[in-house]
Amino acid sequence: MALPAWTLGRDTITVLTSPGTDPHGDPTGPEQRTPVAGCQVQPAGSTETLDGRDTVTTRARVFAPASAQVTATSRVEWDGRSWDVDGEPGRWPDTAGNPHHLEFTMIRTTG
Repeated sequence: MALPAWTLGRDTITVLTSPGTDPHGDPTGPEQRTPVAGCQVQPAGSTETLDGRDTVTTRARVFAPASAQVTATSRVEWDGRSWDVDGEPGRWPDTAGNPHHLEFTMIRTTG
């Protein structure tokens, strides 16, 4: 099955957006869950630290449609796991200067 020209890949991520917090730092409501189809997620390496406990940090590179609302403070679910966005996402234009796609790195630490 061929993909439409605007599709970057077959992956779907879910962007989790916090509703904000009250003066005590507690969430003011449930997270908003926004699925984003047409993404491509690629492995970007992992590191393991053995310093009193076994900690693994895994990174993945995401190519998403330009319409995706992802920020440096976003959390993302993909492949049944929760990830944090690492740094500010990059918005890339096409040759005419129109928004083409969004690129960002996700990071997940276990252990």
